[in-house]
Amino acid sequence: MDQSLPGWGDGSIDQVTWRRIAKTGVTAHNPDKACQGYTLFAPMNDTNAVILIDMDGDEVHRWELDCQPGTYGYLLPGGNLFMNLKIRDDLWFWTPTYSLFKGGALREYDWDGNIIWEHIDPHHHHDGRRLPDGGAIYLSVEELSPEQAAKVKGGGEPMQRMLADVVKEVDSDGNLLWQWRAAEHLDTGIDIVPDSCTRWEWTHFNAAFPLDDERIIMSSRQLSRIFIVEKASGKVLERFGPEPFYGQHDPHLLENGNLLILDNGTYRGKGSGVISHSRVIEFDMKTREVVWEYQDTPMFNFYSAFISGAEVLPNGNILVAEGAKGRIFQITREGEIVWEYINPYFDKNGVGWIWNCIQEAKFYTADRIPALA
Repeated sequence: MDQSLPGWGDGSIDQVTWRRIAKTGVTAHNPDKACQGYTLFAPMNDTNAVILIDMDGDEVHRWELDCQPGTYGYLLPGGNLFMNLKIRDDLWFWTPTYSLFKGGALREYDWDGNIIWEHIDPHHHHDGRRLPDGGAIYLSVEELSPEQAAKVKGGGEPMQRMLADVVKEVDSDGNLLWQWRAAEHLDTGIDIVPDSCTRWEWTHFNAAFPLDDERIIMSSRQLSRIFIVEKASGKVLERFGPEPFYGQHDPHLLENGNLLILDNGTYRGKGSGVISHSRVIEFDMKTREVVWEYQDTPMFNFYSAFISGAEVLPNGNILVAEGAKGRIFQITREGEIVWEYINPYFDKNGVGWIWNCIQEAKFYTADRIPALA
């Protein structure tokens, strides 16, 4: 047993505090208001599985993995699973917490768990998405030179290394088609690391995906910014934030052109009058205003300092993943919680902490899962 791992007792899961305070599984369900279907999630720990549950919390299907999930996965239109995976390699402890969010592999599995496509990149992390042409777009990372790092402003005490993001697109054979380097296109005079953050990473992107054929949207938790980038030139067309974002995750483009965003609240102002809390917000990119938001009452009841996500469901409800607590719940637009599930799979993460965290959760109606038809 490694006594040096933070949060580590004698290795007994039963001794962890959650056993004494938390229920697991389905804890609420209003069938008259909840959107009915199936929820997909991946515990970010040694459970090494992706799990599909019904509204009662019963397991409908499970994909067994040979490693930890590298954040999250989702179902493709044909019913196959696309997954970001965490590969142990020489980069595992590249920085103090790199193993918590690193990836390394993108894979597509069929319903029976057979690998039918794979792309390996040791620097992949957080996000990866399959493209209609069979390729993928994903987040990667690189180490800045001392000269580059010296130009980045802000942050806490200096670190031995500094990382910055690289967004890559590959074809179905894994050939690099396009890449965008934060070190080349962001502005060190504007894109400043908050004083509350360490300097070992400049950008810490957690999402990147096409808005259309010409533009890519990118989310930086570290900078509390959403970027829209012109693909052909790499130029930053739009910067949104820092406010009203405070370490956000999982932007979704809505049909009305707005963004649905999980605003973690991690970098909200400090002081005795500030209560840490998360929100789900709808952000109008034209007016740069929050036009709708959900937060709990009292507000600290809903708070995840990292990971997490939210998506709109077919009936207009919103599925929220409060990632740090392994909590998935549905809310109406009026903020009523109509379904709730607590991930019961607690196990060791990349640095040995025992937790039940999930990056995101994905919802599917029965007609979107051919194997269940």
